[in-house]
Amino acid sequence: MNEDEFLLYFEQAQDEAKLLAIREKLQMPFNIQDIPITIQIQMGYLDLAQHHTYVSQLLRRLDLALIKAKEDKQLFASYSEGDDLSQQRQLGIINRLPKALARGELYMVYQPKLDVLNGGFSQVEALIRWEHEDLGMISPAEFIPLAEYAGMIGLVSEWALDQVISQQYKWHQSGLLLQVAVNLSSKDIISGTLCDDIQAKFDKYGLETKLLSIEITESKLMDDMEMAVKTIEKLKSIGVDVAIDDFGTGHSSLAYLKYFPVDEVKIDKAFIDELMSDKHAKHIMKSSIELAKGLDFKVTVEGVETEEVKSLLVEMGVDKIQGDLFAKPMSALELEVNWQQLQLRK
Repeated sequence: MNEDEFLLYFEQAQDEAKLLAIREKLQMPFNIQDIPITIQIQMGYLDLAQHHTYVSQLLRRLDLALIKAKEDKQLFASYSEGDDLSQQRQLGIINRLPKALARGELYMVYQPKLDVLNGGFSQVEALIRWEHEDLGMISPAEFIPLAEYAGMIGLVSEWALDQVISQQYKWHQSGLLLQVAVNLSSKDIISGTLCDDIQAKFDKYGLETKLLSIEITESKLMDDMEMAVKTIEKLKSIGVDVAIDDFGTGHSSLAYLKYFPVDEVKIDKAFIDELMSDKHAKHIMKSSIELAKGLDFKVTVEGVETEEVKSLLVEMGVDKIQGDLFAKPMSALELEVNWQQLQLRK
């Protein structure tokens, strides 16, 4: 079909076991000039008996099956009824994104983080929301990966930084000084121009870069560790804080954590599940906090919803708590209105 995609057609039906056996044969190592070569094959398939249609439609559906296979742990998947609708939704989201940014369909909400030692808060996390004209609310968990896949994540990140820094200027004018944490893609981190872009935006408003914290997902740091470390060091040199998001959920080796000169780690809310009822979950949480503290990282735990969990985390030594127990995500105006009340909470 092209340089690395091939089509196999069978007149007789093949079950999954036969297809997997064929794939195993194709993946057997071979030698080129006495050098052993191994390949990995992703296989998507379609049952003509169930989905017979025009050739062009069949090829498109096979392509959908191959995309599914690339995301599957076994790298093996079939076309299923309804996959077309899923693709149409994805294409609709991708095509709409630039216009949505220009028309103000995307907006920011801010969730305060409780400072355990002092009470109140001095930092919030900026969270993107999208109210699509036709599809309603679209989760960032759905449209951010699509933006990355379509090469549009830089557009979203630049918009997010513009929104946050301009909002900080407005808050600064009214006497509200807050550090805002922004999630960025690994593609932003290895762009090479991130630090200069951030400095230019802050210079435009006459603000200090210490008002910004960048959060990067742990597993994404490993995509290009050398470049990630360089960017983090440069961010630090211009005064921007850096945090590892979803700490402990990635696939990075613990041996590499010492190389990342970050200020903070955020322990994912998944670690809170069964925290109060399972001694193993409690041990994992405590060990994660101790590990981070031992590396001189500040520790934030997100997704805290009960006083019981909060008390245990405080006892374990966390620095900040984020979650609906302290404050839900709110608009910039709501944050201003609730500022004094939230500063009195502990």
